[in-house]
Amino acid sequence: TLGLPRARAVWGDFLLKGTSVPRDVERGLALLRQAGEGGEVTGWIMLGNAFLIGVPGAFEPDLAKAAGYFGEAASAGDPGAMYKLSTLQTELGEHQAARATAKQAAELGHAAAAVRYASLLLTTQGGPADLETALRILRSREATSVRANEVLAEVYRSDSGVRPDPDASARYLRQAQALREADRQQER
Repeated sequence: TLGLPRARAVWGDFLLKGTSVPRDVERGLALLRQAGEGGEVTGWIMLGNAFLIGVPGAFEPDLAKAAGYFGEAASAGDPGAMYKLSTLQTELGEHQAARATAKQAAELGHAAAAVRYASLLLTTQGGPADLETALRILRSREATSVRANEVLAEVYRSDSGVRPDPDASARYLRQAQALREADRQQER
């Protein structure tokens, strides 16, 4: 039966995509909403993803709707949804909200959100720049994050509040490349 929110989310996703069943976009969307309303965060995330990329033949991407659904999942405490919401908030010009959302996800332990938050702290979009905090966060992630190393390389390459250091920039780029290569090796 479709009484359980998780079952509604799975069935809604199948209907939305036409996976092993005839495609029924409206019914799929309805079931995903019901799943989210029933406490299944995955329903909100699936709806957010659907509106983020659109459904061919049914509807085009709608970033505002996607942000709304990721916002529902974020309100339920999902740090991955917070990360996606922060990205969408930036695209929608909601810079202060984007910074606050990235910070919240970072505080919940979402690694990519921490790097995103640090990147936002390097700018004045959404609040004052905070180079010291940004560098502390980025350096704490440099051993595991390609993106943290890329951002650090850019910080040391450009005049962004620290003395440009081509050697440090090159070192961070090499570290990013090494992490990328390690990721590729693990995928094999």
